Amino acid sequence: MTRAALASRTWAGASSVPPVPTASQPAAAEPVEAARPGLLERFEWWGLAWFAVGMVVGCGRLGDNSFLTHLATGRLILDGQVPHADPYSFTAHGAPWVVQSWLASVLYAGMESLAGLGLVRWATGLLVGLTLAGIWRLTSGRGESLVGRVAIVAMSAVIGLSWWNERPQMIGFALLVAALVVLTERRPAWWLLGLFALWVNAHGSWLVGLAVVGLAAFGLAGDDADGWAAGVRRVAPTVAAASAGTLLGALVSPYGLELVTFPFELTSRGRQLSFIAEWQRPDVFAVDTLLVVVLVVASVITCRRRRAWAWLPLVALCALLSAYAVRNVATAAIALVPVAAGAFDRPGAVTAAPAPRG
Repeated sequence: MTRAALASRTWAGASSVPPVPTASQPAAAEPVEAARPGLLERFEWWGLAWFAVGMVVGCGRLGDNSFLTHLATGRLILDGQVPHADPYSFTAHGAPWVVQSWLASVLYAGMESLAGLGLVRWATGLLVGLTLAGIWRLTSGRGESLVGRVAIVAMSAVIGLSWWNERPQMIGFALLVAALVVLTERRPAWWLLGLFALWVNAHGSWLVGLAVVGLAAFGLAGDDADGWAAGVRRVAPTVAAASAGTLLGALVSPYGLELVTFPFELTSRGRQLSFIAEWQRPDVFAVDTLLVVVLVVASVITCRRRRAWAWLPLVALCALLSAYAVRNVATAAIALVPVAAGAFDRPGAVTAAPAPRG
């Protein structure tokens, strides 16, 4: 080895040795471990807190009068008498009848037979708790402000307090939350196949759920960073799975495709429905109405800030449904959550959606 090469290697080796600090040049400070997030910043704890609140609310006394009809129908079905004609009223006794919530009725009667009505209360509490925790989860990745997320979920919960009880509609609320979680978190499409197969047998609100899922998928397609075409390819299977699940669930039911046609027949009975309180127009000054208006405004603000215009059709649908009948207000309060969650973020903030999960 030549002297030049030896000198070059010696210099290279010397240059790779870190300099020794002198008195006039103090050693560099060691990196300080990042501070752990406080309790308020640990968002995962909030899901448990909302679940606990839902359990307390849902385990209350059974007080809905329509529950008794569902329970009696479940008893008939467990006895092998699936009713296809009205067995109760004297004015329409024997008229054709489709029990759109037949599966919920069977579950109620089964729980009563197994452990009494106390089990129905606990099951309702569990369902309400999971629904409220799921609503909180819908804000994950949709908003960066903790205060804003808590406020949106609290408004949805206040609206739901009047509707979250032992009625079969509670199953519809829970399934709507589950479907939106599957959609926004990019879960496998076949999850919606099972959810809607269950939903069409549990409650007639599956039709509104299908519309909400379709428009939410449209919003997600518009948010896709790879453009509309890629976004549509990603969300189209979920919409197809929801539709296929609805048809499949109806076909294997005791009523067949009548479960699919029943909601359309129900909307033609506008005159009769107008005498039912929950099908009437909402009171403009009612707390629930005012809160859903706030959610609609918050959703529009989010769409404008993020230029997420593809979510506006869902917002418009929720506003129209809420104006049509008071029973739709609670549904809109759930469907608007993933849109309104970013309303309290700083102007110009862009919050990424949760990463796709397999």
